[in-house]
Amino acid sequence: MPFAPREEERGAPTGDFEQELGAVLRRTGGTLGPSDRAVLVEGGLARGRRRVVLRRVATGGTVLALAAAGLVGGYAGGLLGGSGGERGRVAAENPVPLPSQDGAVSARRMVDTLTALLPEGEVTRQSGRGSGSGPGGSAPTASVVHDDGRGAALIQVGLGRTGLADGTAEQLLTCPAKAYTAVDDCRESTLGNGSRAMVVEGYVYGRDRGARQWRATVVTPSGAVIDVSEYNAPEEKGAEATREDPPLSSEALLALASDPSWLPVAADYLADLADQGPPPDAGEEPRPPAGPSAGEVLTTLKGLLPEGAAVVEEGGDSGFGYVVVDDGRGGSLVQINVQSGMEDLRGHLSDGETLPDGTLVSERQEEDPDRKGGRGTVGWTVDTLRPDGFRVVVMAFNAPGQGQDAVRPTPALTMEQLRALALDPAWHTLG
Repeated sequence: MPFAPREEERGAPTGDFEQELGAVLRRTGGTLGPSDRAVLVEGGLARGRRRVVLRRVATGGTVLALAAAGLVGGYAGGLLGGSGGERGRVAAENPVPLPSQDGAVSARRMVDTLTALLPEGEVTRQSGRGSGSGPGGSAPTASVVHDDGRGAALIQVGLGRTGLADGTAEQLLTCPAKAYTAVDDCRESTLGNGSRAMVVEGYVYGRDRGARQWRATVVTPSGAVIDVSEYNAPEEKGAEATREDPPLSSEALLALASDPSWLPVAADYLADLADQGPPPDAGEEPRPPAGPSAGEVLTTLKGLLPEGAAVVEEGGDSGFGYVVVDDGRGGSLVQINVQSGMEDLRGHLSDGETLPDGTLVSERQEEDPDRKGGRGTVGWTVDTLRPDGFRVVVMAFNAPGQGQDAVRPTPALTMEQLRALALDPAWHTLG
């Protein structure tokens, strides 16, 4: 869970479905690898700590941490009427031209399967992509605008596959940290057929702007991924909301994503991928070197917190940890990255202070540090780089999470405390 660039540097916002799902699944022939979870749910989040940090320093952007997002329960295919019956009549009687593909799953099949599962209403727009031919193919998707009489809403689905034994499915189905993702609800469940699911009620951008995005992700026992998103607007970005909430309840959304009609579609897609073999670029993406474990980072971080800073939430990843602390004056997010081999950043930090042992120290105090619109937020950062390339970056907010409004005038830790924390020799024992 690395520090990541601010929103304008990341490109697409969280919910850009075609880019975030299709591109990620297509990149490895529909396979979700361990590094893809953040991209699937956070959209354009840069992968690889070194790339993230270099980009942040080069542009002068704020160091941020983003968590994976992901959501609810109960195998309830009957809620949406099974195979659909009359429900998909509008789309079935008025099909629109869709791109032709040579793969096992066509765009038309994706759209027809989706519309057959929708409640009664008018479908005013359809689009889709099939599982194209050639090594790796492409991830099949479908998108419709549906109006049940209470406002037009965009509904989208995409298929993929994921590893079951390497922890990737676990990442896909783990609810996001509230400190980093604006969600109203998130639940995980195991369905009656052995599939696992997660449903999240969240937002494209955040609570204060943009559409609501509710999402259901299902991973079948065979490793197929069915990912469905719905919005309370006819477009993911740039359109006014037409209704208070998306049209399907979280239970109905899960029922759509877990409906048995997706199983043969997903099976054909997985079989097509198996016949094609691994994509030509599989395994070529560089991975960052392993850092200290999340447990090591969190144990060290909590041990260095000032007395009276009670931890009310925590989490982390390799080389990364965060806590939300409350000293009685409101929650304050504190996050840290611990990285080795960062010698090439020395020139970027040279405008800071140089300690007698050669360690570089840069300090910043910023307003609206995560550019997510939290009212009154400030972020205090201490960035340190030792002569051997060992880097510790710590940042504290005056809010309990990114994109949230300030709940206190300043962060729970002073700049002096952050500096002492970042420079503590305990971190070097983890490198």
